[in-house]
Amino acid sequence: MPLLLGAVLGVVGFFAVPVVGLPLGFVLGVFLGELAGTGRGPHRARSA
Repeated sequence: MPLLLGAVLGVVGFFAVPVVGLPLGFVLGVFLGELAGTGRGPHRARSA
């Protein structure tokens, strides 16, 4: 699921911000997918 969300946001980012949108959208999509899958926020990831 996170990779699929990353791919979708990467394609959207590619058209929204032509130069850096693809990698930025992919990374953001994977992060959001993992965040939704685990239910933990960034504050818990730092303490782990």
